[in-house]
Amino acid sequence: MRRHHYGSEVQIGVSGSWLSGGRYVARSTAYAVELHDLTVLLVHGFNVSPWNANDAYDTFRINLFDSGAPEELHVVSVGWPGDVAYPSAPTIATDAACALADYIEQLNSPGFERALYIVCHSLGCRYVLEALRLLQNKPNARLPRQVTLFLLAAAVPVEFADINGRLSGLLPARLHTTVFFSESDWVLRWLFPLGQKASADRHTVAIEAVGLRGNPKGVWTGGAMRMARYGHSDYWRSWEIAKQLGEALRNETRARPLSIPERQIKRRLVGR
Repeated sequence: MRRHHYGSEVQIGVSGSWLSGGRYVARSTAYAVELHDLTVLLVHGFNVSPWNANDAYDTFRINLFDSGAPEELHVVSVGWPGDVAYPSAPTIATDAACALADYIEQLNSPGFERALYIVCHSLGCRYVLEALRLLQNKPNARLPRQVTLFLLAAAVPVEFADINGRLSGLLPARLHTTVFFSESDWVLRWLFPLGQKASADRHTVAIEAVGLRGNPKGVWTGGAMRMARYGHSDYWRSWEIAKQLGEALRNETRARPLSIPERQIKRRLVGR
């Protein structure tokens, strides 16, 4: 872990292996979990290695703190094995999600349930939603007191997120989701349906990505925001998205007293 004036960073990686039948088994690498009550996870998308994601993360992190996000915020860079050929990528996102689910549980020790914010892009949205699905179905899982999702250009089939879909109704009363979409995203418009047809996913209706039109309407508690003329790779550079997250984080800190770990961090920051 390294610290800098834009917050703290922990790189999470997963390693794994292919088994007969094409299943990918993920194992979490070692990582340190710090007690911060306010945490943001940044999750990259398809065809991006964990190492190459850092440039996008750095740009978003700088915009986030420049927008006035709390200095005691804990920012976590998440890496997952999404840099593979697309037909295999949805399966890997599903199978590797156990590592992220494990990390989220470790963030929430008994008696310390934090507010968790997750900003994810493209197929990283599928990876995050699959992790939350695992936690929802696990008995006695240690869950954050609140999860706020920012789904950027989500490469998730609309039918999976619709009512009674595979990824619908996750963590009721704990999950607040905002979708950012663009009808100008040619990757989601043309390539996503082709990739999905070649994947192991099974579809019963026409294939459409959540990040193309913000569908299905009415299921996103934070609404769906159209990002005019955005291409698939434009989201991490967005000042508008970073500003909206920064505002939500400031509202979070104003709405509750600082926890003991946060008070200790704040004293170090101000030199007390």
